[in-house]
Order: sequence, then structure tokens, then C-alpha cells
Amino acid sequence: MFGLGVPELIAILALAILLFGSAFVKRMSRTLIDTVREAKNIKTEVQRGLLEEKNDE
Repeated sequence: MFGLGVPELIAILALAILLFGSAFVKRMSRTLIDTVREAKNIKTEVQRGLLEEKNDE
């Protein structure tokens, strides 16, 4: 994941909590998770549509 190991990710998370507060970090992580989940759903829908289009030919 971008060449970052677990210790680096923990350090970044700790720094973010110190700078922005835990409520902000929690809200941003939920937003990021929702965005990734939506992107996966869109990818699945596009793949399904392409397969259906290919099968219709």
C-alpha cells in the first residue's frame, strides 16, 4: 500500500489524531470507507453491464 508499512500508518494516524482530533479522523475514515465501497459497487455495475453487452452480441 504505497510502500507504507504498519508502523508508518500508525504514526500517520497518531499525528492526524493529534492535529485534527479523534472526531474529525473518525468522520474522515468513515467517509473514505464509504467512498471506497461506492467505487467498488460502481466497478461491479460496469463489469456486469459490459458482460451483458458482450453476451448480447
